[in-house]
Amino acid sequence: MNWSRIRFLLLLSLCLNSCSHWKWVKYRRSDNSYERKLDKRNSDFQIQHYSYQGRNWRFISVGDSTLPTLVVFHGAPGSISTFDPLLFDTTITNHIRVIAMDRPGYGYCGFGNADTSVLQQAKDALHLIHHLYSLDSYAVMGYSYGGPIAASIAAIDTSAVKHLYLVSAALIQGHEKIYGISHLLDKRFVRVFVPSVVCSANDEKLHHFEALNSIMGQYSSIQCAIDIYHGEDDKLIYPTNSIEFEKLAVKATVTEHYSQGGHHAFIWKQDLLLKNQLRTDLL
Repeated sequence: MNWSRIRFLLLLSLCLNSCSHWKWVKYRRSDNSYERKLDKRNSDFQIQHYSYQGRNWRFISVGDSTLPTLVVFHGAPGSISTFDPLLFDTTITNHIRVIAMDRPGYGYCGFGNADTSVLQQAKDALHLIHHLYSLDSYAVMGYSYGGPIAASIAAIDTSAVKHLYLVSAALIQGHEKIYGISHLLDKRFVRVFVPSVVCSANDEKLHHFEALNSIMGQYSSIQCAIDIYHGEDDKLIYPTNSIEFEKLAVKATVTEHYSQGGHHAFIWKQDLLLKNQLRTDLL
């Protein structure tokens, strides 16, 4: 056992917790913060908390209920705030209703207590969005670790999902980077010093191979149009995810969009490209 490595990790984690807490809190935005920012934009919005399966789930809907609907799923670590570029942009929400949720383990949905099953997350999310919003037709977008959840929903709810957007999505088992330190972070005596949001992300990462393997057979059921966005230099979620996924989504029409850059090449650095595509497809 490399004790010098462990000591370094513990010291680093203590610093993260005590001196840089804001860096981890930034992955979630409070209800009051959303209310203030959306009120300033005169946006039509709802913030809902719902108890289901032993968890408190938080949803934010921005845009009138009569508009075309886009449901979005964030990655790890992350929260609803991942999609602030969409939620706060009235050129989008005046024409497209955007529904976002905190996934289990993030934001205000059991912070630090992740659900490592992609399929279970998809089933729970699908139950809730139909219960809360009664959607007959909608599009779905998944970023990074939210990608396979969005894909599962598209495979299950084939009659309602009309378009699927996969952004830097981790879709195929074994096609993502596992950090050498990830297994160390899983040790009980280490994780007590690690920020909760990092624990959630690490738990998902260590179980992602088996979680993705369990849904691979679903991809062939997807029937809607699919747009895939991936950075050519993504060293975290490899571009081969998109290439291999297209081979499995045999019933769907798939359009691939590649760009220079890494994992954040699209979701933040090229959000205008995403927004223009949404306007083209959904309006």
